[in-house]
Amino acid sequence: MMLLGEWLYAGPFVEDATADYRDNYSVCLENHLAAWERVIAHADALVPEEGAPLEVEGQEVSWQYKRLKPGETKMAWVYYCAQHAQMVSTHAFTRLVVEQAGTYRCLLLLKGGAQLRVNGEVVFESRDFVKNEECSLDVGLNKGVNEILLVMANVAVNFCENAFVFKVSGLKAEVMLPLLMEREERMKLQDEFDRFELAHSLVSHGEKVSVEWRRPVESRGEFIVTLWHHVRRTRAREISSRALPLAGPLRKLTLLEASGLPWGGDYEVAIDYKLKNGCIVSGCRLGFFYLRPLENRSDADIASHPVGRFLSGVAALPLEEIPFWPVPVYRELARLELGMTPDLGVIQRTISFIEERYDCADFALHGILRIYIKHRQHLPEAMVADMERCMTGFKYRDEDPGRSMMYTRSENHRILFFSLEHLVGKLFPEVRFAASNGYGKVHAREGEQKALRWIKEKGSYGFQEWHSNCYYEEDVLALLSLYDFADGESPLRDLSGNLLELICAIFATHSYQGIFATTHGRSYEPGVLHPELEKVRSLLHLLFGVPERLYHPLSMGATALCSSSYRPDPGWGKIATSSEPLLSRSRMGLFPTVESGGVNCSTYRTAHYLVSGLVESMAGRPFYQAQAGRILLSGEVPVFVTAFESRTPGALPSYWGGQYRMPRTVTHRNVLIYIYHLDSPHGATHCYFPIRDFDQVERKGAWLFGRKKDAYIALHSTEPYSVMTEGPYRDRELLCDHRGNIWILEAGSSGEWGDFESFMETFEDSRVVKNGLSATYDSPSSGKFEVGWSQAAKVNGRSLVEGGFPLIGNQYAYGVYGEGVIKVMPDQVERTLDFVEGRP
Repeated sequence: MMLLGEWLYAGPFVEDATADYRDNYSVCLENHLAAWERVIAHADALVPEEGAPLEVEGQEVSWQYKRLKPGETKMAWVYYCAQHAQMVSTHAFTRLVVEQAGTYRCLLLLKGGAQLRVNGEVVFESRDFVKNEECSLDVGLNKGVNEILLVMANVAVNFCENAFVFKVSGLKAEVMLPLLMEREERMKLQDEFDRFELAHSLVSHGEKVSVEWRRPVESRGEFIVTLWHHVRRTRAREISSRALPLAGPLRKLTLLEASGLPWGGDYEVAIDYKLKNGCIVSGCRLGFFYLRPLENRSDADIASHPVGRFLSGVAALPLEEIPFWPVPVYRELARLELGMTPDLGVIQRTISFIEERYDCADFALHGILRIYIKHRQHLPEAMVADMERCMTGFKYRDEDPGRSMMYTRSENHRILFFSLEHLVGKLFPEVRFAASNGYGKVHAREGEQKALRWIKEKGSYGFQEWHSNCYYEEDVLALLSLYDFADGESPLRDLSGNLLELICAIFATHSYQGIFATTHGRSYEPGVLHPELEKVRSLLHLLFGVPERLYHPLSMGATALCSSSYRPDPGWGKIATSSEPLLSRSRMGLFPTVESGGVNCSTYRTAHYLVSGLVESMAGRPFYQAQAGRILLSGEVPVFVTAFESRTPGALPSYWGGQYRMPRTVTHRNVLIYIYHLDSPHGATHCYFPIRDFDQVERKGAWLFGRKKDAYIALHSTEPYSVMTEGPYRDRELLCDHRGNIWILEAGSSGEWGDFESFMETFEDSRVVKNGLSATYDSPSSGKFEVGWSQAAKVNGRSLVEGGFPLIGNQYAYGVYGEGVIKVMPDQVERTLDFVEGRP
């Protein structure tokens, strides 16, 4: 089948769908039909040409060229809606010159609603704006020129993707798009756009922001290089723009010193091309993050204390550096904690945000609750009244009437809502809450019961969002509210303290040099590629003193911790910073469809590296925010493998941040094995192996080796892979297009093997024998591995999951999965965390 892989597109166009939205779990599609009619109303009069404007509902964009890259099948455009409900639409157009007229069978895979027009005639339409659809249809094509227009629309909160795959059986045709340049010259320019890359996607203070390319640029005209700063995901601000010739021997363009950037956070370099007639050819977009150091007040009494240092840094943050709207209120909490005057406008806008019931309103309301309880005496009476109205008017339950765009059912959101319902109900027991018309005391009782069930479940079965380097922060936020503000006669305070202690035990025994470098049930790409951007980083700094320097300071959980009476056992800090080898096993979460109930995890930490991964869990499932396993060397260099479906920036699963299909993962001490079976014509697997960040990289036989300081790694793929030498992940990505592959990673160190040469020599006799999706591997350190897609893994003849994994198991914490009783010993004195009786 011919894959249609060259298109002009216009969009995405965005229309606020808030008024037509019911909630995230019962979307009323009929409400959005009027907006859809407005989107397709423009289709009759379209004359697509590259660079030509298209206006839809007051939004004007230009038609741009897009083509699939080698190995890709899906065209996709992604838009981040912040926390609003939006209808997002994109127009895609292609023109085919067909050799023979006839009726052709087409395969169309869609994400959301769409209308397909061929030569002006509507041949297909779907008005389901939320589901994925695959359809076959017969389409008549003329000999010669044929025009195909696909208009797509989705309705969503937060994240919206317009995407499709279009294949035609038996077609012989050429693509002849109306481009701004002659086709050969335009394709050459597109190749040049594709080879631009940033020297660093994470830029620290004192470093330079630079664009690089390996092959010479031949286009002799001017390239327009524009620097943008992204504010709260959807808003961009131009920082600079200049026209430059890039042809000739030049291979690098330095834009500026990072210290010259006005704010920390997300930036984008846009590179376009200016024709002699003044028309602009849209090119590439390269994103990077600026790690601006956390600035502290100079007061000696503040600067000398970790809590004071952290709060003063948060209090000084400009709003432009705060990533999305629920978070700024925690800057005002920090200011109040320091005795400073808060920005009342931020608090007022936060109240409005909550009252609109945008997604993440629960994050914001925990900040309002903490400010109200601790600092309302410092606020104007009118604002205090607004806070009370906001809290008693909130929609705490899905079944309560009223429109909402809030996600409520994920693990972290549930405890955020449950704790809020209990605590606000307790504050206002005799007030009728506006959303439910029920008394506060009823909400207090129901919230308490739901929070107790949630906490007891986590203390017995662990977290479904296992070892999350982002959402443990929200869990901590909710638990701190209960610990600080629940009644003494309620078991909630003691149980919250117990669960906070369990989280401290997990952090302390599964982190390495202040990085929570484990397998993750939920994570995001920036925090996986760059440990400095982990959301829990500030929590680890406050709990254990590592890392010593912070770059990503505004953590809601960490700010609440500074304001809380909770303090962890100091023994956990010693364990977190210990260089002694530590093996931890855990079984996390209640998953009804998983045979064992939870996922098995293994984490092995030494002085030089950490290896963490699943053990025979979740194989074959799509898991868009999961990391099956990773290795971290010397606290600086991560190495891991993922499966992706699309290379489109922002698509789900993201290129590095999740798994299109989960591997069967085998993790045993310092060995991590991924077995992939992609049961789809889409996608591929790849390994993040940042060659430029290693001190030494060598290839010997079938193995690739890397050294970072005294930490070593060996890598083997049973199928051929390519080292990407161009593009955004040049010298960082090993790409394998084979959909059935086994990746083997083994870590070591100078303390275990001596010098790097000796480590590499030990693999000369390490045979890997593959048979389909099964393999045997003779590990120099651990012995014989027998692994496969449909067989239980064995090491030296013994099953890795024999006897089952504990909830947590290491020399400092132990609890049987499902029992709800955990023994912890952070300071050589054993204590019991009881989630059955609720005792501390």
